[in-house]
Amino acid sequence: MKPKIFTREFWKALLGTEETPSDATSETLEQEIQKTYPDNKLQTFSPSQLEEFQKGRTEGFPKYKFPKETKAGGLANIRAEKKSAFSLVRSELNLEQNSIFTVSTYRKKSREVTVRKTNSDDAVHEYKAIIGRTAGGIETGVLTTHHFKVYLALLDLWEREGKPVNESIHFTTLRLMERLKMKDSGEEYKRLKRWLRDLRQIPITFVNSFYVPAVAEHTNLADLTVISYLNIYERKRVGKQNRTRGYGEFRFDDHILENLVNNHTHPLRLDVVNSFKKHKDLSILLYVYLDRNLAFKEKYEIGLEKLFDHLDLSQKQIRYPSDRKVKVEPVLEQLRGKELSTGILASAQITKTKGGRDYKLVCHKKSFIKRLEKDDTEPTMWDRIELPEVPKTESESAESSSELFPLLIAKGLTQKQAAKLVAEKDPTVISDQLEYLPFRVKEYESQRKEINEPAILYESMNDNWKVPKSYLEAEKEKERETERIERERIARLEQEERDKAEQERMELEAYKGTLDPEERKTLRERALERIRSMEGINEQFISEPLIAAKENEILKSGMEERE
Repeated sequence: MKPKIFTREFWKALLGTEETPSDATSETLEQEIQKTYPDNKLQTFSPSQLEEFQKGRTEGFPKYKFPKETKAGGLANIRAEKKSAFSLVRSELNLEQNSIFTVSTYRKKSREVTVRKTNSDDAVHEYKAIIGRTAGGIETGVLTTHHFKVYLALLDLWEREGKPVNESIHFTTLRLMERLKMKDSGEEYKRLKRWLRDLRQIPITFVNSFYVPAVAEHTNLADLTVISYLNIYERKRVGKQNRTRGYGEFRFDDHILENLVNNHTHPLRLDVVNSFKKHKDLSILLYVYLDRNLAFKEKYEIGLEKLFDHLDLSQKQIRYPSDRKVKVEPVLEQLRGKELSTGILASAQITKTKGGRDYKLVCHKKSFIKRLEKDDTEPTMWDRIELPEVPKTESESAESSSELFPLLIAKGLTQKQAAKLVAEKDPTVISDQLEYLPFRVKEYESQRKEINEPAILYESMNDNWKVPKSYLEAEKEKERETERIERERIARLEQEERDKAEQERMELEAYKGTLDPEERKTLRERALERIRSMEGINEQFISEPLIAAKENEILKSGMEERE
């Protein structure tokens, strides 16, 4: 068997994929590259040569220009596969900004989402969306991330068909399942049919929250559905495997279609949305949110409490800051390094806010640089990514290497270990693990394990160990104590207000005692007149305490006017 000339690392760098090409494709590529570089006798490319090759520099290895056409199994097929894997679709913005889609574990049959924004006029505007409840009060269920993925796949079909406005889009369920990375099975087929019908049937009511770019204002819409027309018909195939194949056609709602045509959209990577393996719901929601907010920025930060409000995820079981941190951290591990529509999510860190009462999410993006071939009209696989310096957060800048190094030495690490950690690890990781160390030692003591603090600290930083449970419990206890103190403060203020109101009432009652009978009669008549003018007051419910309260109100207003 002929030995392969190029290594797995070379193909990964060349094709941008973890998979190596087939033997036939590999041989075709090797022959073409060797024709381009007849003098190259190397068996492998070194990392520095690969870097030069990638960047297309002239010294050593000039940029390789792929042929326009090759035989079957050659470069054209690989480029076509890579292009089809890169799926950019444009999602309608109103559906995203109003958090129409939620987690698949949501149990209620309807949702009500309220978003408050401060506009340029410094006025707070309220935008509301009701999902899964008709105008008659009938609950039909909610739209989840499963429906969102199907919606994106339908958008992809619509765009591939030329974005027709007056025609329905025909589809096969098999093609949709392929786009959604679903298995070709009967159960998956039933799920897909259910999700499609939900997109047709579950109503969405927008209360001053559906933005229409044609008139540049928000409007009300009742009982809108994502799909206004859906028809699915089936054909059974008889044979070794009795399969039911689904075919159909659909059409988006006219209001959504109008905004899609008018480009009131947000580009999204369908392939990335379909790639999440763990914590899928929160990963999808957070990915879409960050992609939208990093579209025109290199840096974005937001408090976790505010983030959960925006995603409509504020639930009883995640009421504390530490709960939100634990919920988000495993999701961020998946998101780091993922491609956005405008770049790559270079970093996503959770740090404490200035007051230390909550956590915030700080994200940085690395933008794409598009390098076009002279005879190409679209970016090729040679498009590379700009790698700007990621600005440090406030905590990172404060904890520079000069400050962290002596701290590690003081904890018993050798100079070599401390230098390695400071050079390779994020300052936030080092400071966090230093904070966790006492809790890890206590856990070791409770388990009667041998305690070697420098070794524990070094390994926890080197492998970035998870947050210890005892630390989370201590943080929750602090939060509960802070909440208890705040409740006591509020109760004390309320009691002071009640005491003040009681003192004021007693003074007014004493003042009424100084009035002559005619003045008391006039005051009572004025109080009764005001009570009867109140809407919905029945004469039989007018009591002496109500009259006395209204008399006090009249006396108080008179005193304030005299002052």
